[in-house]
Amino acid sequence: MAMEAGMLHPKGPNLVPTANAVVGACWEGTKWTCARSSLMANPIDNIHVDWPYRLVGAPVDVWLWWAPHHRNWEEWRYLPVLMTIASALSRRNYSVAYTDASRTRDDIVAEVVRHGSPVVVLFGYWNAVPGTREIVSRVVAKGAHLVLYNSEPLGVLYNRQPLAHNKHILATKELYNASELWDYSLANLEWLRPHVQLTLRHVPPSYVPDFDLGVQATRRGVGVVGTRPPPKTYAQNTALLWHNVTQAELQTWADMRQFLTTHPLQLVFHRVPQGNLCPFEAFRGAVLASNRACIVAQDSHPLDQHYWAGIVHFAPTPADLPRIVNRFMSDPALLADCQALTYNAFVTNHTATAALEQAGVLNLLTRRIQKYRPPK
Repeated sequence: MAMEAGMLHPKGPNLVPTANAVVGACWEGTKWTCARSSLMANPIDNIHVDWPYRLVGAPVDVWLWWAPHHRNWEEWRYLPVLMTIASALSRRNYSVAYTDASRTRDDIVAEVVRHGSPVVVLFGYWNAVPGTREIVSRVVAKGAHLVLYNSEPLGVLYNRQPLAHNKHILATKELYNASELWDYSLANLEWLRPHVQLTLRHVPPSYVPDFDLGVQATRRGVGVVGTRPPPKTYAQNTALLWHNVTQAELQTWADMRQFLTTHPLQLVFHRVPQGNLCPFEAFRGAVLASNRACIVAQDSHPLDQHYWAGIVHFAPTPADLPRIVNRFMSDPALLADCQALTYNAFVTNHTATAALEQAGVLNLLTRRIQKYRPPK
């Protein structure tokens, strides 16, 4: 699921902004030297102002629409996938706009009526503000291709909370009449197939240069990004290890860079403790892998473990986690190799463009634009 509360807060000094630049070459000790937009440098209310992926004067090809109210800066924790989609499409000269519940949603309807918007991707659809369904129905009636993006561990939630079925599954057709559902996890997609009659696509957070903070480790600490405690079984089995683990509530992107500089080995646990039924925490993993972390994670669903192979070291049991951690921490060269291999594998094999190509999103956009905006 998306990064948890406390993982990262957009406010604060020295925030890292974004741009289409090679980030590692832009950092000079304490400041950025490349021209970059201010998307990650302002409070959440400015995302729609600082969003750099909408082409001036061009009709919008894709709307990325945040459906809920602002909640604990939650939209910012979705940036890994928002920017995966937007950056990959912008490289193909598509105009990608962002909107949220604080904006005038009639703007979307007007845009669809004026130009025929090929795709609208709705995030947080299960917690939409009042009126969202009515606006969505108007957009779909005007010809938009509606996509719902799921960011929750659905199979696990359904096993623990059957009412999640009503919030997530029934919403797809009965509430929104969506055409597609995109998901960060192959495990979720396997669970979804018998429950929904939609086109399903795997669109995980991927490598985006904007999130590459140019981290170069100076120490060999073990860390956990976020405030949620580990599952009890892991806490018990890592009692001797845990006193050497630093858990950080990071407030800025500069804090993130500093923390990964001194804690290059990062542990990742599930939000819901259901063992290898759980999807891997891809939102967190994408940011860590983009910044040369050596990632050791709780065991996850086999499909997700296969997808993240070569990037994440999964512990088959709680007892295996301290063994894996100690192996890396006792050998500086092995830890450095892990960081380099993780980063290189992610940058090479998990680019945003590759993710959208493999999911068929780029072909979808081509077909929709040909349908609604034929050549003059």
